Amino acid sequence: DVNYPVIWSSGWLDVATVDENGMVTGVSPGTTTITATCHGQVRTCMVTVKDLGVGYVDLGLSVKWAPYNVGASDITEYGDYYAWGENVTKSTYYSTNYKWGVATSDTWITTMQYTKYSDSVDGKTELDNEDDAASFNWGDGWRMPTADEFQELLDYCEWEWTNLDDGAEGIEGYLVVSNINGNSIFLPAAGRKYQNGVSKVGQSGRYASRSCSSSGNAYGLYFESGSRRLDTYSREYGYSIRAVYP
Repeated sequence: DVNYPVIWSSGWLDVATVDENGMVTGVSPGTTTITATCHGQVRTCMVTVKDLGVGYVDLGLSVKWAPYNVGASDITEYGDYYAWGENVTKSTYYSTNYKWGVATSDTWITTMQYTKYSDSVDGKTELDNEDDAASFNWGDGWRMPTADEFQELLDYCEWEWTNLDDGAEGIEGYLVVSNINGNSIFLPAAGRKYQNGVSKVGQSGRYASRSCSSSGNAYGLYFESGSRRLDTYSREYGYSIRAVYP
């Protein structure tokens, strides 16, 4: 009945969009709910997008953002963890096995002397592509975001802590919605790796940038429910990677 038009919507626009005629278009791998509303009646269906390769989400910022983490294949997965400047995962994350540092211990204090990306060695404050986990593992123009690009997410997007229901216990994290064009990405609270375990899964997210400070610490995005900020951290910790496409 033309007097009662059908209103279509997609639960996750970074997975699939739907037009006014109900035509669904896949954007990136994942699962979303397509909803049809008409004259007070609501019907839904689940749509799964597969085998599209790695797409990107345009948030209207200076770079495009990957829909999921490096090491994942879906927005409901945490992905892998990388020490800063390392492009492969490890079973343990210690200062003593960090690729670009030499650790020395004096009683209870461990001091790191960095052998690359340090004021005293080369003065570099941004990763070379061969040491960039996103560039190395995905190629094709992908790389880790800079500290400034993470700051754009903080400055120009709305952040909503949410539970992304994957049919099991759900995945906690932030839905990041652009104030510029309304597109969104989901950043799961994947915690971090140190020594041989993962901590704070479901409570906080730690995402590495490709930038480091003059002191040698890496810049990264830190968040938990109710707060988020750009921060620095010790490079030997295992952080999540969310790639960007220039």
